[in-house]
Amino acid sequence: MSPPSLPCALSLIVTMWSQWQLLFTRLRALATALLLACVSLLWVPLALAQASATTNPISAGQGVLESATVNPDRSISLLGWAVSNRPDVFVTYARVWLGDTLIYEGRLGYATYRTDVAQSLGNPLWEISGFNLPMHVPDSVPAGEHRVRMEVMLGDQSRFEVQPLPGKDVIDLPAAPASPSMRAKALFWLALALPLLVWLISPWRSNTSNANQSHFGLGTEPARQDSPWLVTFALACLASFVLLVTGGWTGSSLPRLLNHTPLLEHNASVWLGQAQDVRSDEWQVVTPLAISQTYGPNPFPSINPLHGQPGQNMNVVGMTGTPIANAAAIAKPATWGFFFLDLRRALAWDWWLPFFACFGALLALLQRWFSPAWKLNAVLAASVAFSGYSVSWSGWPAYATFFPVAAVLAADCLLRAQRWLGALSASVLLGWASAGFVFVLYPGWQIPLGYLMGFLALAAAWQFRHAYHFRAPQIVGAVLACAIAALLLAAWWLDASDAIRTVSNTIYPGQRSLDLGGYADPWHMSKGLTNAVTLYSASQWSIASDAGNFIYVLAPLLMATVIAWAIQRRIDAISLVLWAFIAFVCCYLFWGLPAWLARPSLWSMVPAFRLDVALGLAQTFLLAWLLLQWQRIKAHAHSALNGTTTPAILLLNAAGALGAMYFVYSTAVQFSSMLAPLQAWLSPGLIGMIYAGCAALAYLLITGRIQAAILLYGGWTLATALPFNPLGQAPSSITTIAAVAQAIQPQPHGQVAVVGQKEWTNALTSAGVSVLNSTFYEPPLAFWAQLDPESTYADQYNRYQHLDINLSEDSSSLNPRHFSVGAPRMDRVELRLHPTQFDFNHLNVEFVVTNAAHAKALEHNPSLQRIAGEPQSWALFQVVPPRQHPEPADAITQTAQPLH
Repeated sequence: MSPPSLPCALSLIVTMWSQWQLLFTRLRALATALLLACVSLLWVPLALAQASATTNPISAGQGVLESATVNPDRSISLLGWAVSNRPDVFVTYARVWLGDTLIYEGRLGYATYRTDVAQSLGNPLWEISGFNLPMHVPDSVPAGEHRVRMEVMLGDQSRFEVQPLPGKDVIDLPAAPASPSMRAKALFWLALALPLLVWLISPWRSNTSNANQSHFGLGTEPARQDSPWLVTFALACLASFVLLVTGGWTGSSLPRLLNHTPLLEHNASVWLGQAQDVRSDEWQVVTPLAISQTYGPNPFPSINPLHGQPGQNMNVVGMTGTPIANAAAIAKPATWGFFFLDLRRALAWDWWLPFFACFGALLALLQRWFSPAWKLNAVLAASVAFSGYSVSWSGWPAYATFFPVAAVLAADCLLRAQRWLGALSASVLLGWASAGFVFVLYPGWQIPLGYLMGFLALAAAWQFRHAYHFRAPQIVGAVLACAIAALLLAAWWLDASDAIRTVSNTIYPGQRSLDLGGYADPWHMSKGLTNAVTLYSASQWSIASDAGNFIYVLAPLLMATVIAWAIQRRIDAISLVLWAFIAFVCCYLFWGLPAWLARPSLWSMVPAFRLDVALGLAQTFLLAWLLLQWQRIKAHAHSALNGTTTPAILLLNAAGALGAMYFVYSTAVQFSSMLAPLQAWLSPGLIGMIYAGCAALAYLLITGRIQAAILLYGGWTLATALPFNPLGQAPSSITTIAAVAQAIQPQPHGQVAVVGQKEWTNALTSAGVSVLNSTFYEPPLAFWAQLDPESTYADQYNRYQHLDINLSEDSSSLNPRHFSVGAPRMDRVELRLHPTQFDFNHLNVEFVVTNAAHAKALEHNPSLQRIAGEPQSWALFQVVPPRQHPEPADAITQTAQPLH
């Protein structure tokens, strides 16, 4: 059979190709039809559902906005419920508008139980349908009334409007706090950058090149302090302080008080962080008391008439104190700004001076006694001034530390002085610092700091005995220092003596029970390690002021000290005194002292949980001492450490490893002894990082790598402590709102009793309003004698007190004059009044101010007449003088109607 011709083959190929094209076209058409059918099956129900949702949006779900509350910090909280009408679709998302401005979109949050909703709507699936949505309002939203609109979205993207209850969708938004200006922010960043930049760019070699010039152990000359970089750094720190004060920056939590007092207007602001409630001693007491001193025709009085009857002696306010126009103010440097600066900058001065003063004085003393490595000394000084313990007490520990450190520094300069000018200058500083230390007026810190610095000064006198002089300049200087201190103390005593006698006869603190120590927590020494968490968390078992602490490295530091002693084959006086003090403090913390020793030594006045101010300082001195010892050891190239493979080096590394393991183990034991809620705060990851940090610190200290250890220690301390306090601008003015000012204008010197709002009392005094129930360091016995002539309640009110006035309708607990007095806490006194039967004329005040809830009850009191207020916030009453012919009780009952 012959093969087909070429034309036949080509014809066959063309025919087959045509058939394949036809088949492919038919298959493609079939696939397209199937795809369109599938899409239709899916799209049509969705379209119908969307159309249904568009024509009837309520079918997607339903909800009710029950309340919209404006909080003092300008945030709002929305309360209500929202449900999905379909059991297979859930509420997920929400949008909130104020007027036309969208202020929130995001998750609605976890739903709360609302059994009332399920019962009233007859759907048991809606038991968990409540929401409580808090949100911040942007500063761009203006003050005034705004309508709240809320939309909820379900998982299938269907939406429905949440319907408000009548009148619950309108809020009155206060004005946004003033934001710091660009100039103020520039001043802050410059203040932060200057010292940090100098510290970073200065060479390390200059810090250790002269290590051998300090013959600390031989007691000849102190370390040289004339480094140009050190001088530059000191000037940068001074400039930083000036810039912070000029910008009005502060870390005070005062806005916490002012924002929660609707009777006031102010321009304080928080820029970074948040106000700390735990620092109420600062923002609710000392700072408002200091501000109140600036009012009146004669500002800065010794007796301030704005506090109680007949006024409070301000000379007994401790810590940074209050500005008073007497000679004693010379030794109260934190108050100096009030005398020559406006309010904003005076408050900035008051805040920053304790930190900078402590840092500067401690740096100078470390530089004078120990290593010339000023950069490391600066880190150590900062770890004290800005420690977790210091920042959690608003810088007051730094302020208390500054004075004895400055006094010892001045004494050292006086004893080394060879010229009259130097001796007299040092003696002035010594007398001034000694008086300032007394004016802190807190024995819990003064006694341990006094013991530490006193014994340390004696050890230094022995250590440097060959460099000290006892000649005419020193004798005259000592006499001059004593005279200056005596004059300053006498000026204070002349104004404060009566109040001091009153305070000494109080139940608290004058007759405080004997304190013998021995009750520190087993985990006390590890508190500072957890500052990253415990400084920023609070519960009934722990607050920041008690949890904030130094990072203690005492165990590895002891091993490192013994090694340094062994290498140099001698024990010097300063390190021995420091360890003796630490041992004594630890005994007091965990075992206590016998009464026969505690009383005469004054340690009976020291609570065990206040000793960290001195214990942390002692550890800092030891770290500086150890730094110098290892610089001297390395500079002398001891034969035991020559080379890198000697048995001594191997032994040292082994000791470092063992010390690190022991320190981690002891830390773990202390953590395991914490209360269960505190342990729950510490995540495994955080615990692992803490253990790693402990091991590194211990190994570095024991093996002589002190520079790295100090940098790690300081960085850890500052990183966890510095963010604690807020950063903002202090107020330049604090005034009462127009309604209050207008209401009290007929009696501008009238006094106000604050009922049921303890935070308003000192806030009003900071605006120049005279308040009956303030915070009293000296109990207002004249007022109590008038109200309680029989002294029935003397045991309750004869104390330092935050005087609160509250209402009580329990007539059985009140006396025939319809009041009673209680002391629920050692430092708090409650005056409990019957809301309708107590005669407010007995308080000898002209006005009564209270919150909206108490106002409803007080409106029925015949001795009060409402003259101003806001329905949801506050009410101001005027006290009605007693009538010449009082009406019978039944007539009063009939005529006393609510006033609106």
